[in-house]
Amino acid sequence: MRFEHVIDVNAPEDAGEVQTMTRAQVWQGLWLRAWCPDRLPNGPSACECTPVKGLPDGIHQLQRVLRFGAHEFHDTVELHASGRVQFTPKPHDESAPIRLTVTLSEPQAGQPRLTFVYEAMAELSEEEAAYSGYRQNAWRHMDHDMVDTWRVWLAQGAWPVDQA
Repeated sequence: MRFEHVIDVNAPEDAGEVQTMTRAQVWQGLWLRAWCPDRLPNGPSACECTPVKGLPDGIHQLQRVLRFGAHEFHDTVELHASGRVQFTPKPHDESAPIRLTVTLSEPQAGQPRLTFVYEAMAELSEEEAAYSGYRQNAWRHMDHDMVDTWRVWLAQGAWPVDQA
């Protein structure tokens, strides 16, 4: 299973209606998603991050424990200075882990674009495959909600850059 979608952060059709963002701000937002997912809508109730040391320049890696109430999930996040972030979950229960790769690009000056690619790391069960459309719709909405939250923070002067 592979699902891809794109968000043009400063879409021309939104001009004047939403808070525009620079490429640097979008990159900071991706750092926040990695380090502080509990600050985003529908994020975990808590997140513990442990940085991994000794990696090449331009690559940062985190081992995370994400808590959703009584449920706990573990993943690894790799942030590449080139503008790519990869979230790789550890397997849990009987579900196929889904890796998320987010790539930041700027096809035109002042027009940051986020490309989200969700990929199953194992064969989906019949039940999981039956719900793929619902899952993909939820991912798309969650990613849009994340960008909308960044815009609200910027518009309200509440951008948490101290944690990026």
